[in-house]
This record gives sequence, C-alpha cells and structure tokens, in this order.
Amino acid sequence: METLAEHFPEPRFPPGAYPAGHGFAGNLRRWCGSYLRLHRDDLTPRDRWWLKTQLQEHIAAPCTCLVVVLIAIPFGPAPGRRNVFAGVASGTVICFGYFILLRLGLALGSGGLLPPWVAAWLPNASFAAAGLWLLRRAD
Repeated sequence: METLAEHFPEPRFPPGAYPAGHGFAGNLRRWCGSYLRLHRDDLTPRDRWWLKTQLQEHIAAPCTCLVVVLIAIPFGPAPGRRNVFAGVASGTVICFGYFILLRLGLALGSGGLLPPWVAAWLPNASFAAAGLWLLRRAD
C-alpha cells in the first residue's frame, strides 16, 4: 500500500492560494486540517503522523535563523589570535549536528514515536539551549 508521503512529498497549493495578509503557516495549518477532515477514514495513522509532523516542521523552520544567531554569537568575539580552521571546522560540525538532529526528529515524528510538535521543535530547542549556555559561558 502506498503512503501519503509517496504521493505528495511536499504540499502543493494552487496559484493564488495565499490571500493578502495571511501567512504561509496559517494557510498550511488550514490546508492540513481540511485534508485530515476530508480523508478522516482514508488515512493510515502513519500518514496522519507524517502530515502533522510536516506541518510542525514548516512552522518551526523560520525559527532556525534565531537559533543560528544564538549559536554564532559566542563564537564571534574570540580574543587574541584565532585559528580560522578551528572556526570553520566547528561551524561545519555544528551544522551537520543540527541537520542530523532535524532529520532524526522528523523521522521519529513521522513514525509516530514522538509527538509531531516535539519532533519538529527538538533541534531548535536543543540548539537554542546550547547557544544560551555558550552565550552565558562567554560572558
């Protein structure tokens, strides 16, 4: 049996589906709610989890910019000589760590092992906490 994720890898909206003054997250929430109501009996639990996890991921994605700033601030003002390679390497490791945690959370949420909001917000929350801890330590 094919899943919803195989048919619709990303939600697609018709042209003009975004009325003026309405954000993407609001439209996506309405679309997902409508889809769940229309296909109440057709969707498997896995498809429901996938749809709800994708909704939360699309809402959480813009907050990544703030999390990156929280992580980057403690690495910026390094006194004295600074090894550029160490800065680039640590930035690369942090980026891959965030990406791996994001994909792991989405996989656990889509599989129903974590609630969708926890799965989508896990990387932002954990990296924001780490950024705040590093910022406090840098003072």
